[in-house]
Amino acid sequence: MKKGLLFILIILLFFTASCSRMNYHIPKGPVNALALKDGTFIGEAKWTPVYVKLEVTIKDNTIVAINIIKHRHGPRKRFEAGDIIPKIIQTQSTQVEAVTGATYSSRVIAGAVQDALNKAKKEKGL
Repeated sequence: MKKGLLFILIILLFFTASCSRMNYHIPKGPVNALALKDGTFIGEAKWTPVYVKLEVTIKDNTIVAINIIKHRHGPRKRFEAGDIIPKIIQTQSTQVEAVTGATYSSRVIAGAVQDALNKAKKEKGL
């Protein structure tokens, strides 16, 4: 009886986690440099179990720095996704290839950067 109940619980947890991943959309795209205001902007994104909060610094309509404030990820994961940050800065785009072995974190970091960029646009009134 206990084994059957445990099995059902595991199946339900797996189904719930899978659905939350499938339904979450992380926006990403190229930086529209002319639409950004200079300054530092906070961005956040979550894709269960990964959560990222970071700050993006814009100067002269260019991303000049990305600093991760908080990064929560699943068990037994290393912080390999930080390798995506130089790619975003170099290409000035959140449409970069995910880091192998850290796909979720890579996508969430890109999504958090896009969130910060969207805030930079909003503050300029766009």
